[in-house]
Amino acid sequence: MTLQLFAPCPVEMQCECWEVRHEIYCVKLGWEPTAQDEQDARSLHVLVQEDGKPVATTRVTPLTLNARVAELGRTAMSDSCKDRARARALLVEGVKQIVRQLKIEHCISFMEDRMIRLERRYGFVWEKVGPTVEHRGLRSFAYMRAPE
Repeated sequence: MTLQLFAPCPVEMQCECWEVRHEIYCVKLGWEPTAQDEQDARSLHVLVQEDGKPVATTRVTPLTLNARVAELGRTAMSDSCKDRARARALLVEGVKQIVRQLKIEHCISFMEDRMIRLERRYGFVWEKVGPTVEHRGLRSFAYMRAPE
């Protein structure tokens, strides 16, 4: 399994991220008409490949230029991924590298409560901010100090 970080994102690598996101967000869950959005161009992407094929992705989006706050999101893992625990660990490693590189101090996200609990295993100590709302399932806004 390999980990790749990139920004600016080479087109061929961004297409691999979109491929995984399309499988999950568009086909499997039916949430989105397209895997791409306007934030991709200014985001830093993490891509995990298994046997040379893209199997997991996430992105870090700084909120403004030179800001020390970033949104973590668009995490997706292909159903074809054989070693999900290793892929998740590599995604986390990639996010931590990007956060250190950009000197990000604060992270925000919008996620399911179960993900807030799950990510504690990887050193991401999220704190719910505000109420849980219905948006494609129950989700909460979350905040954490940037992981080290």
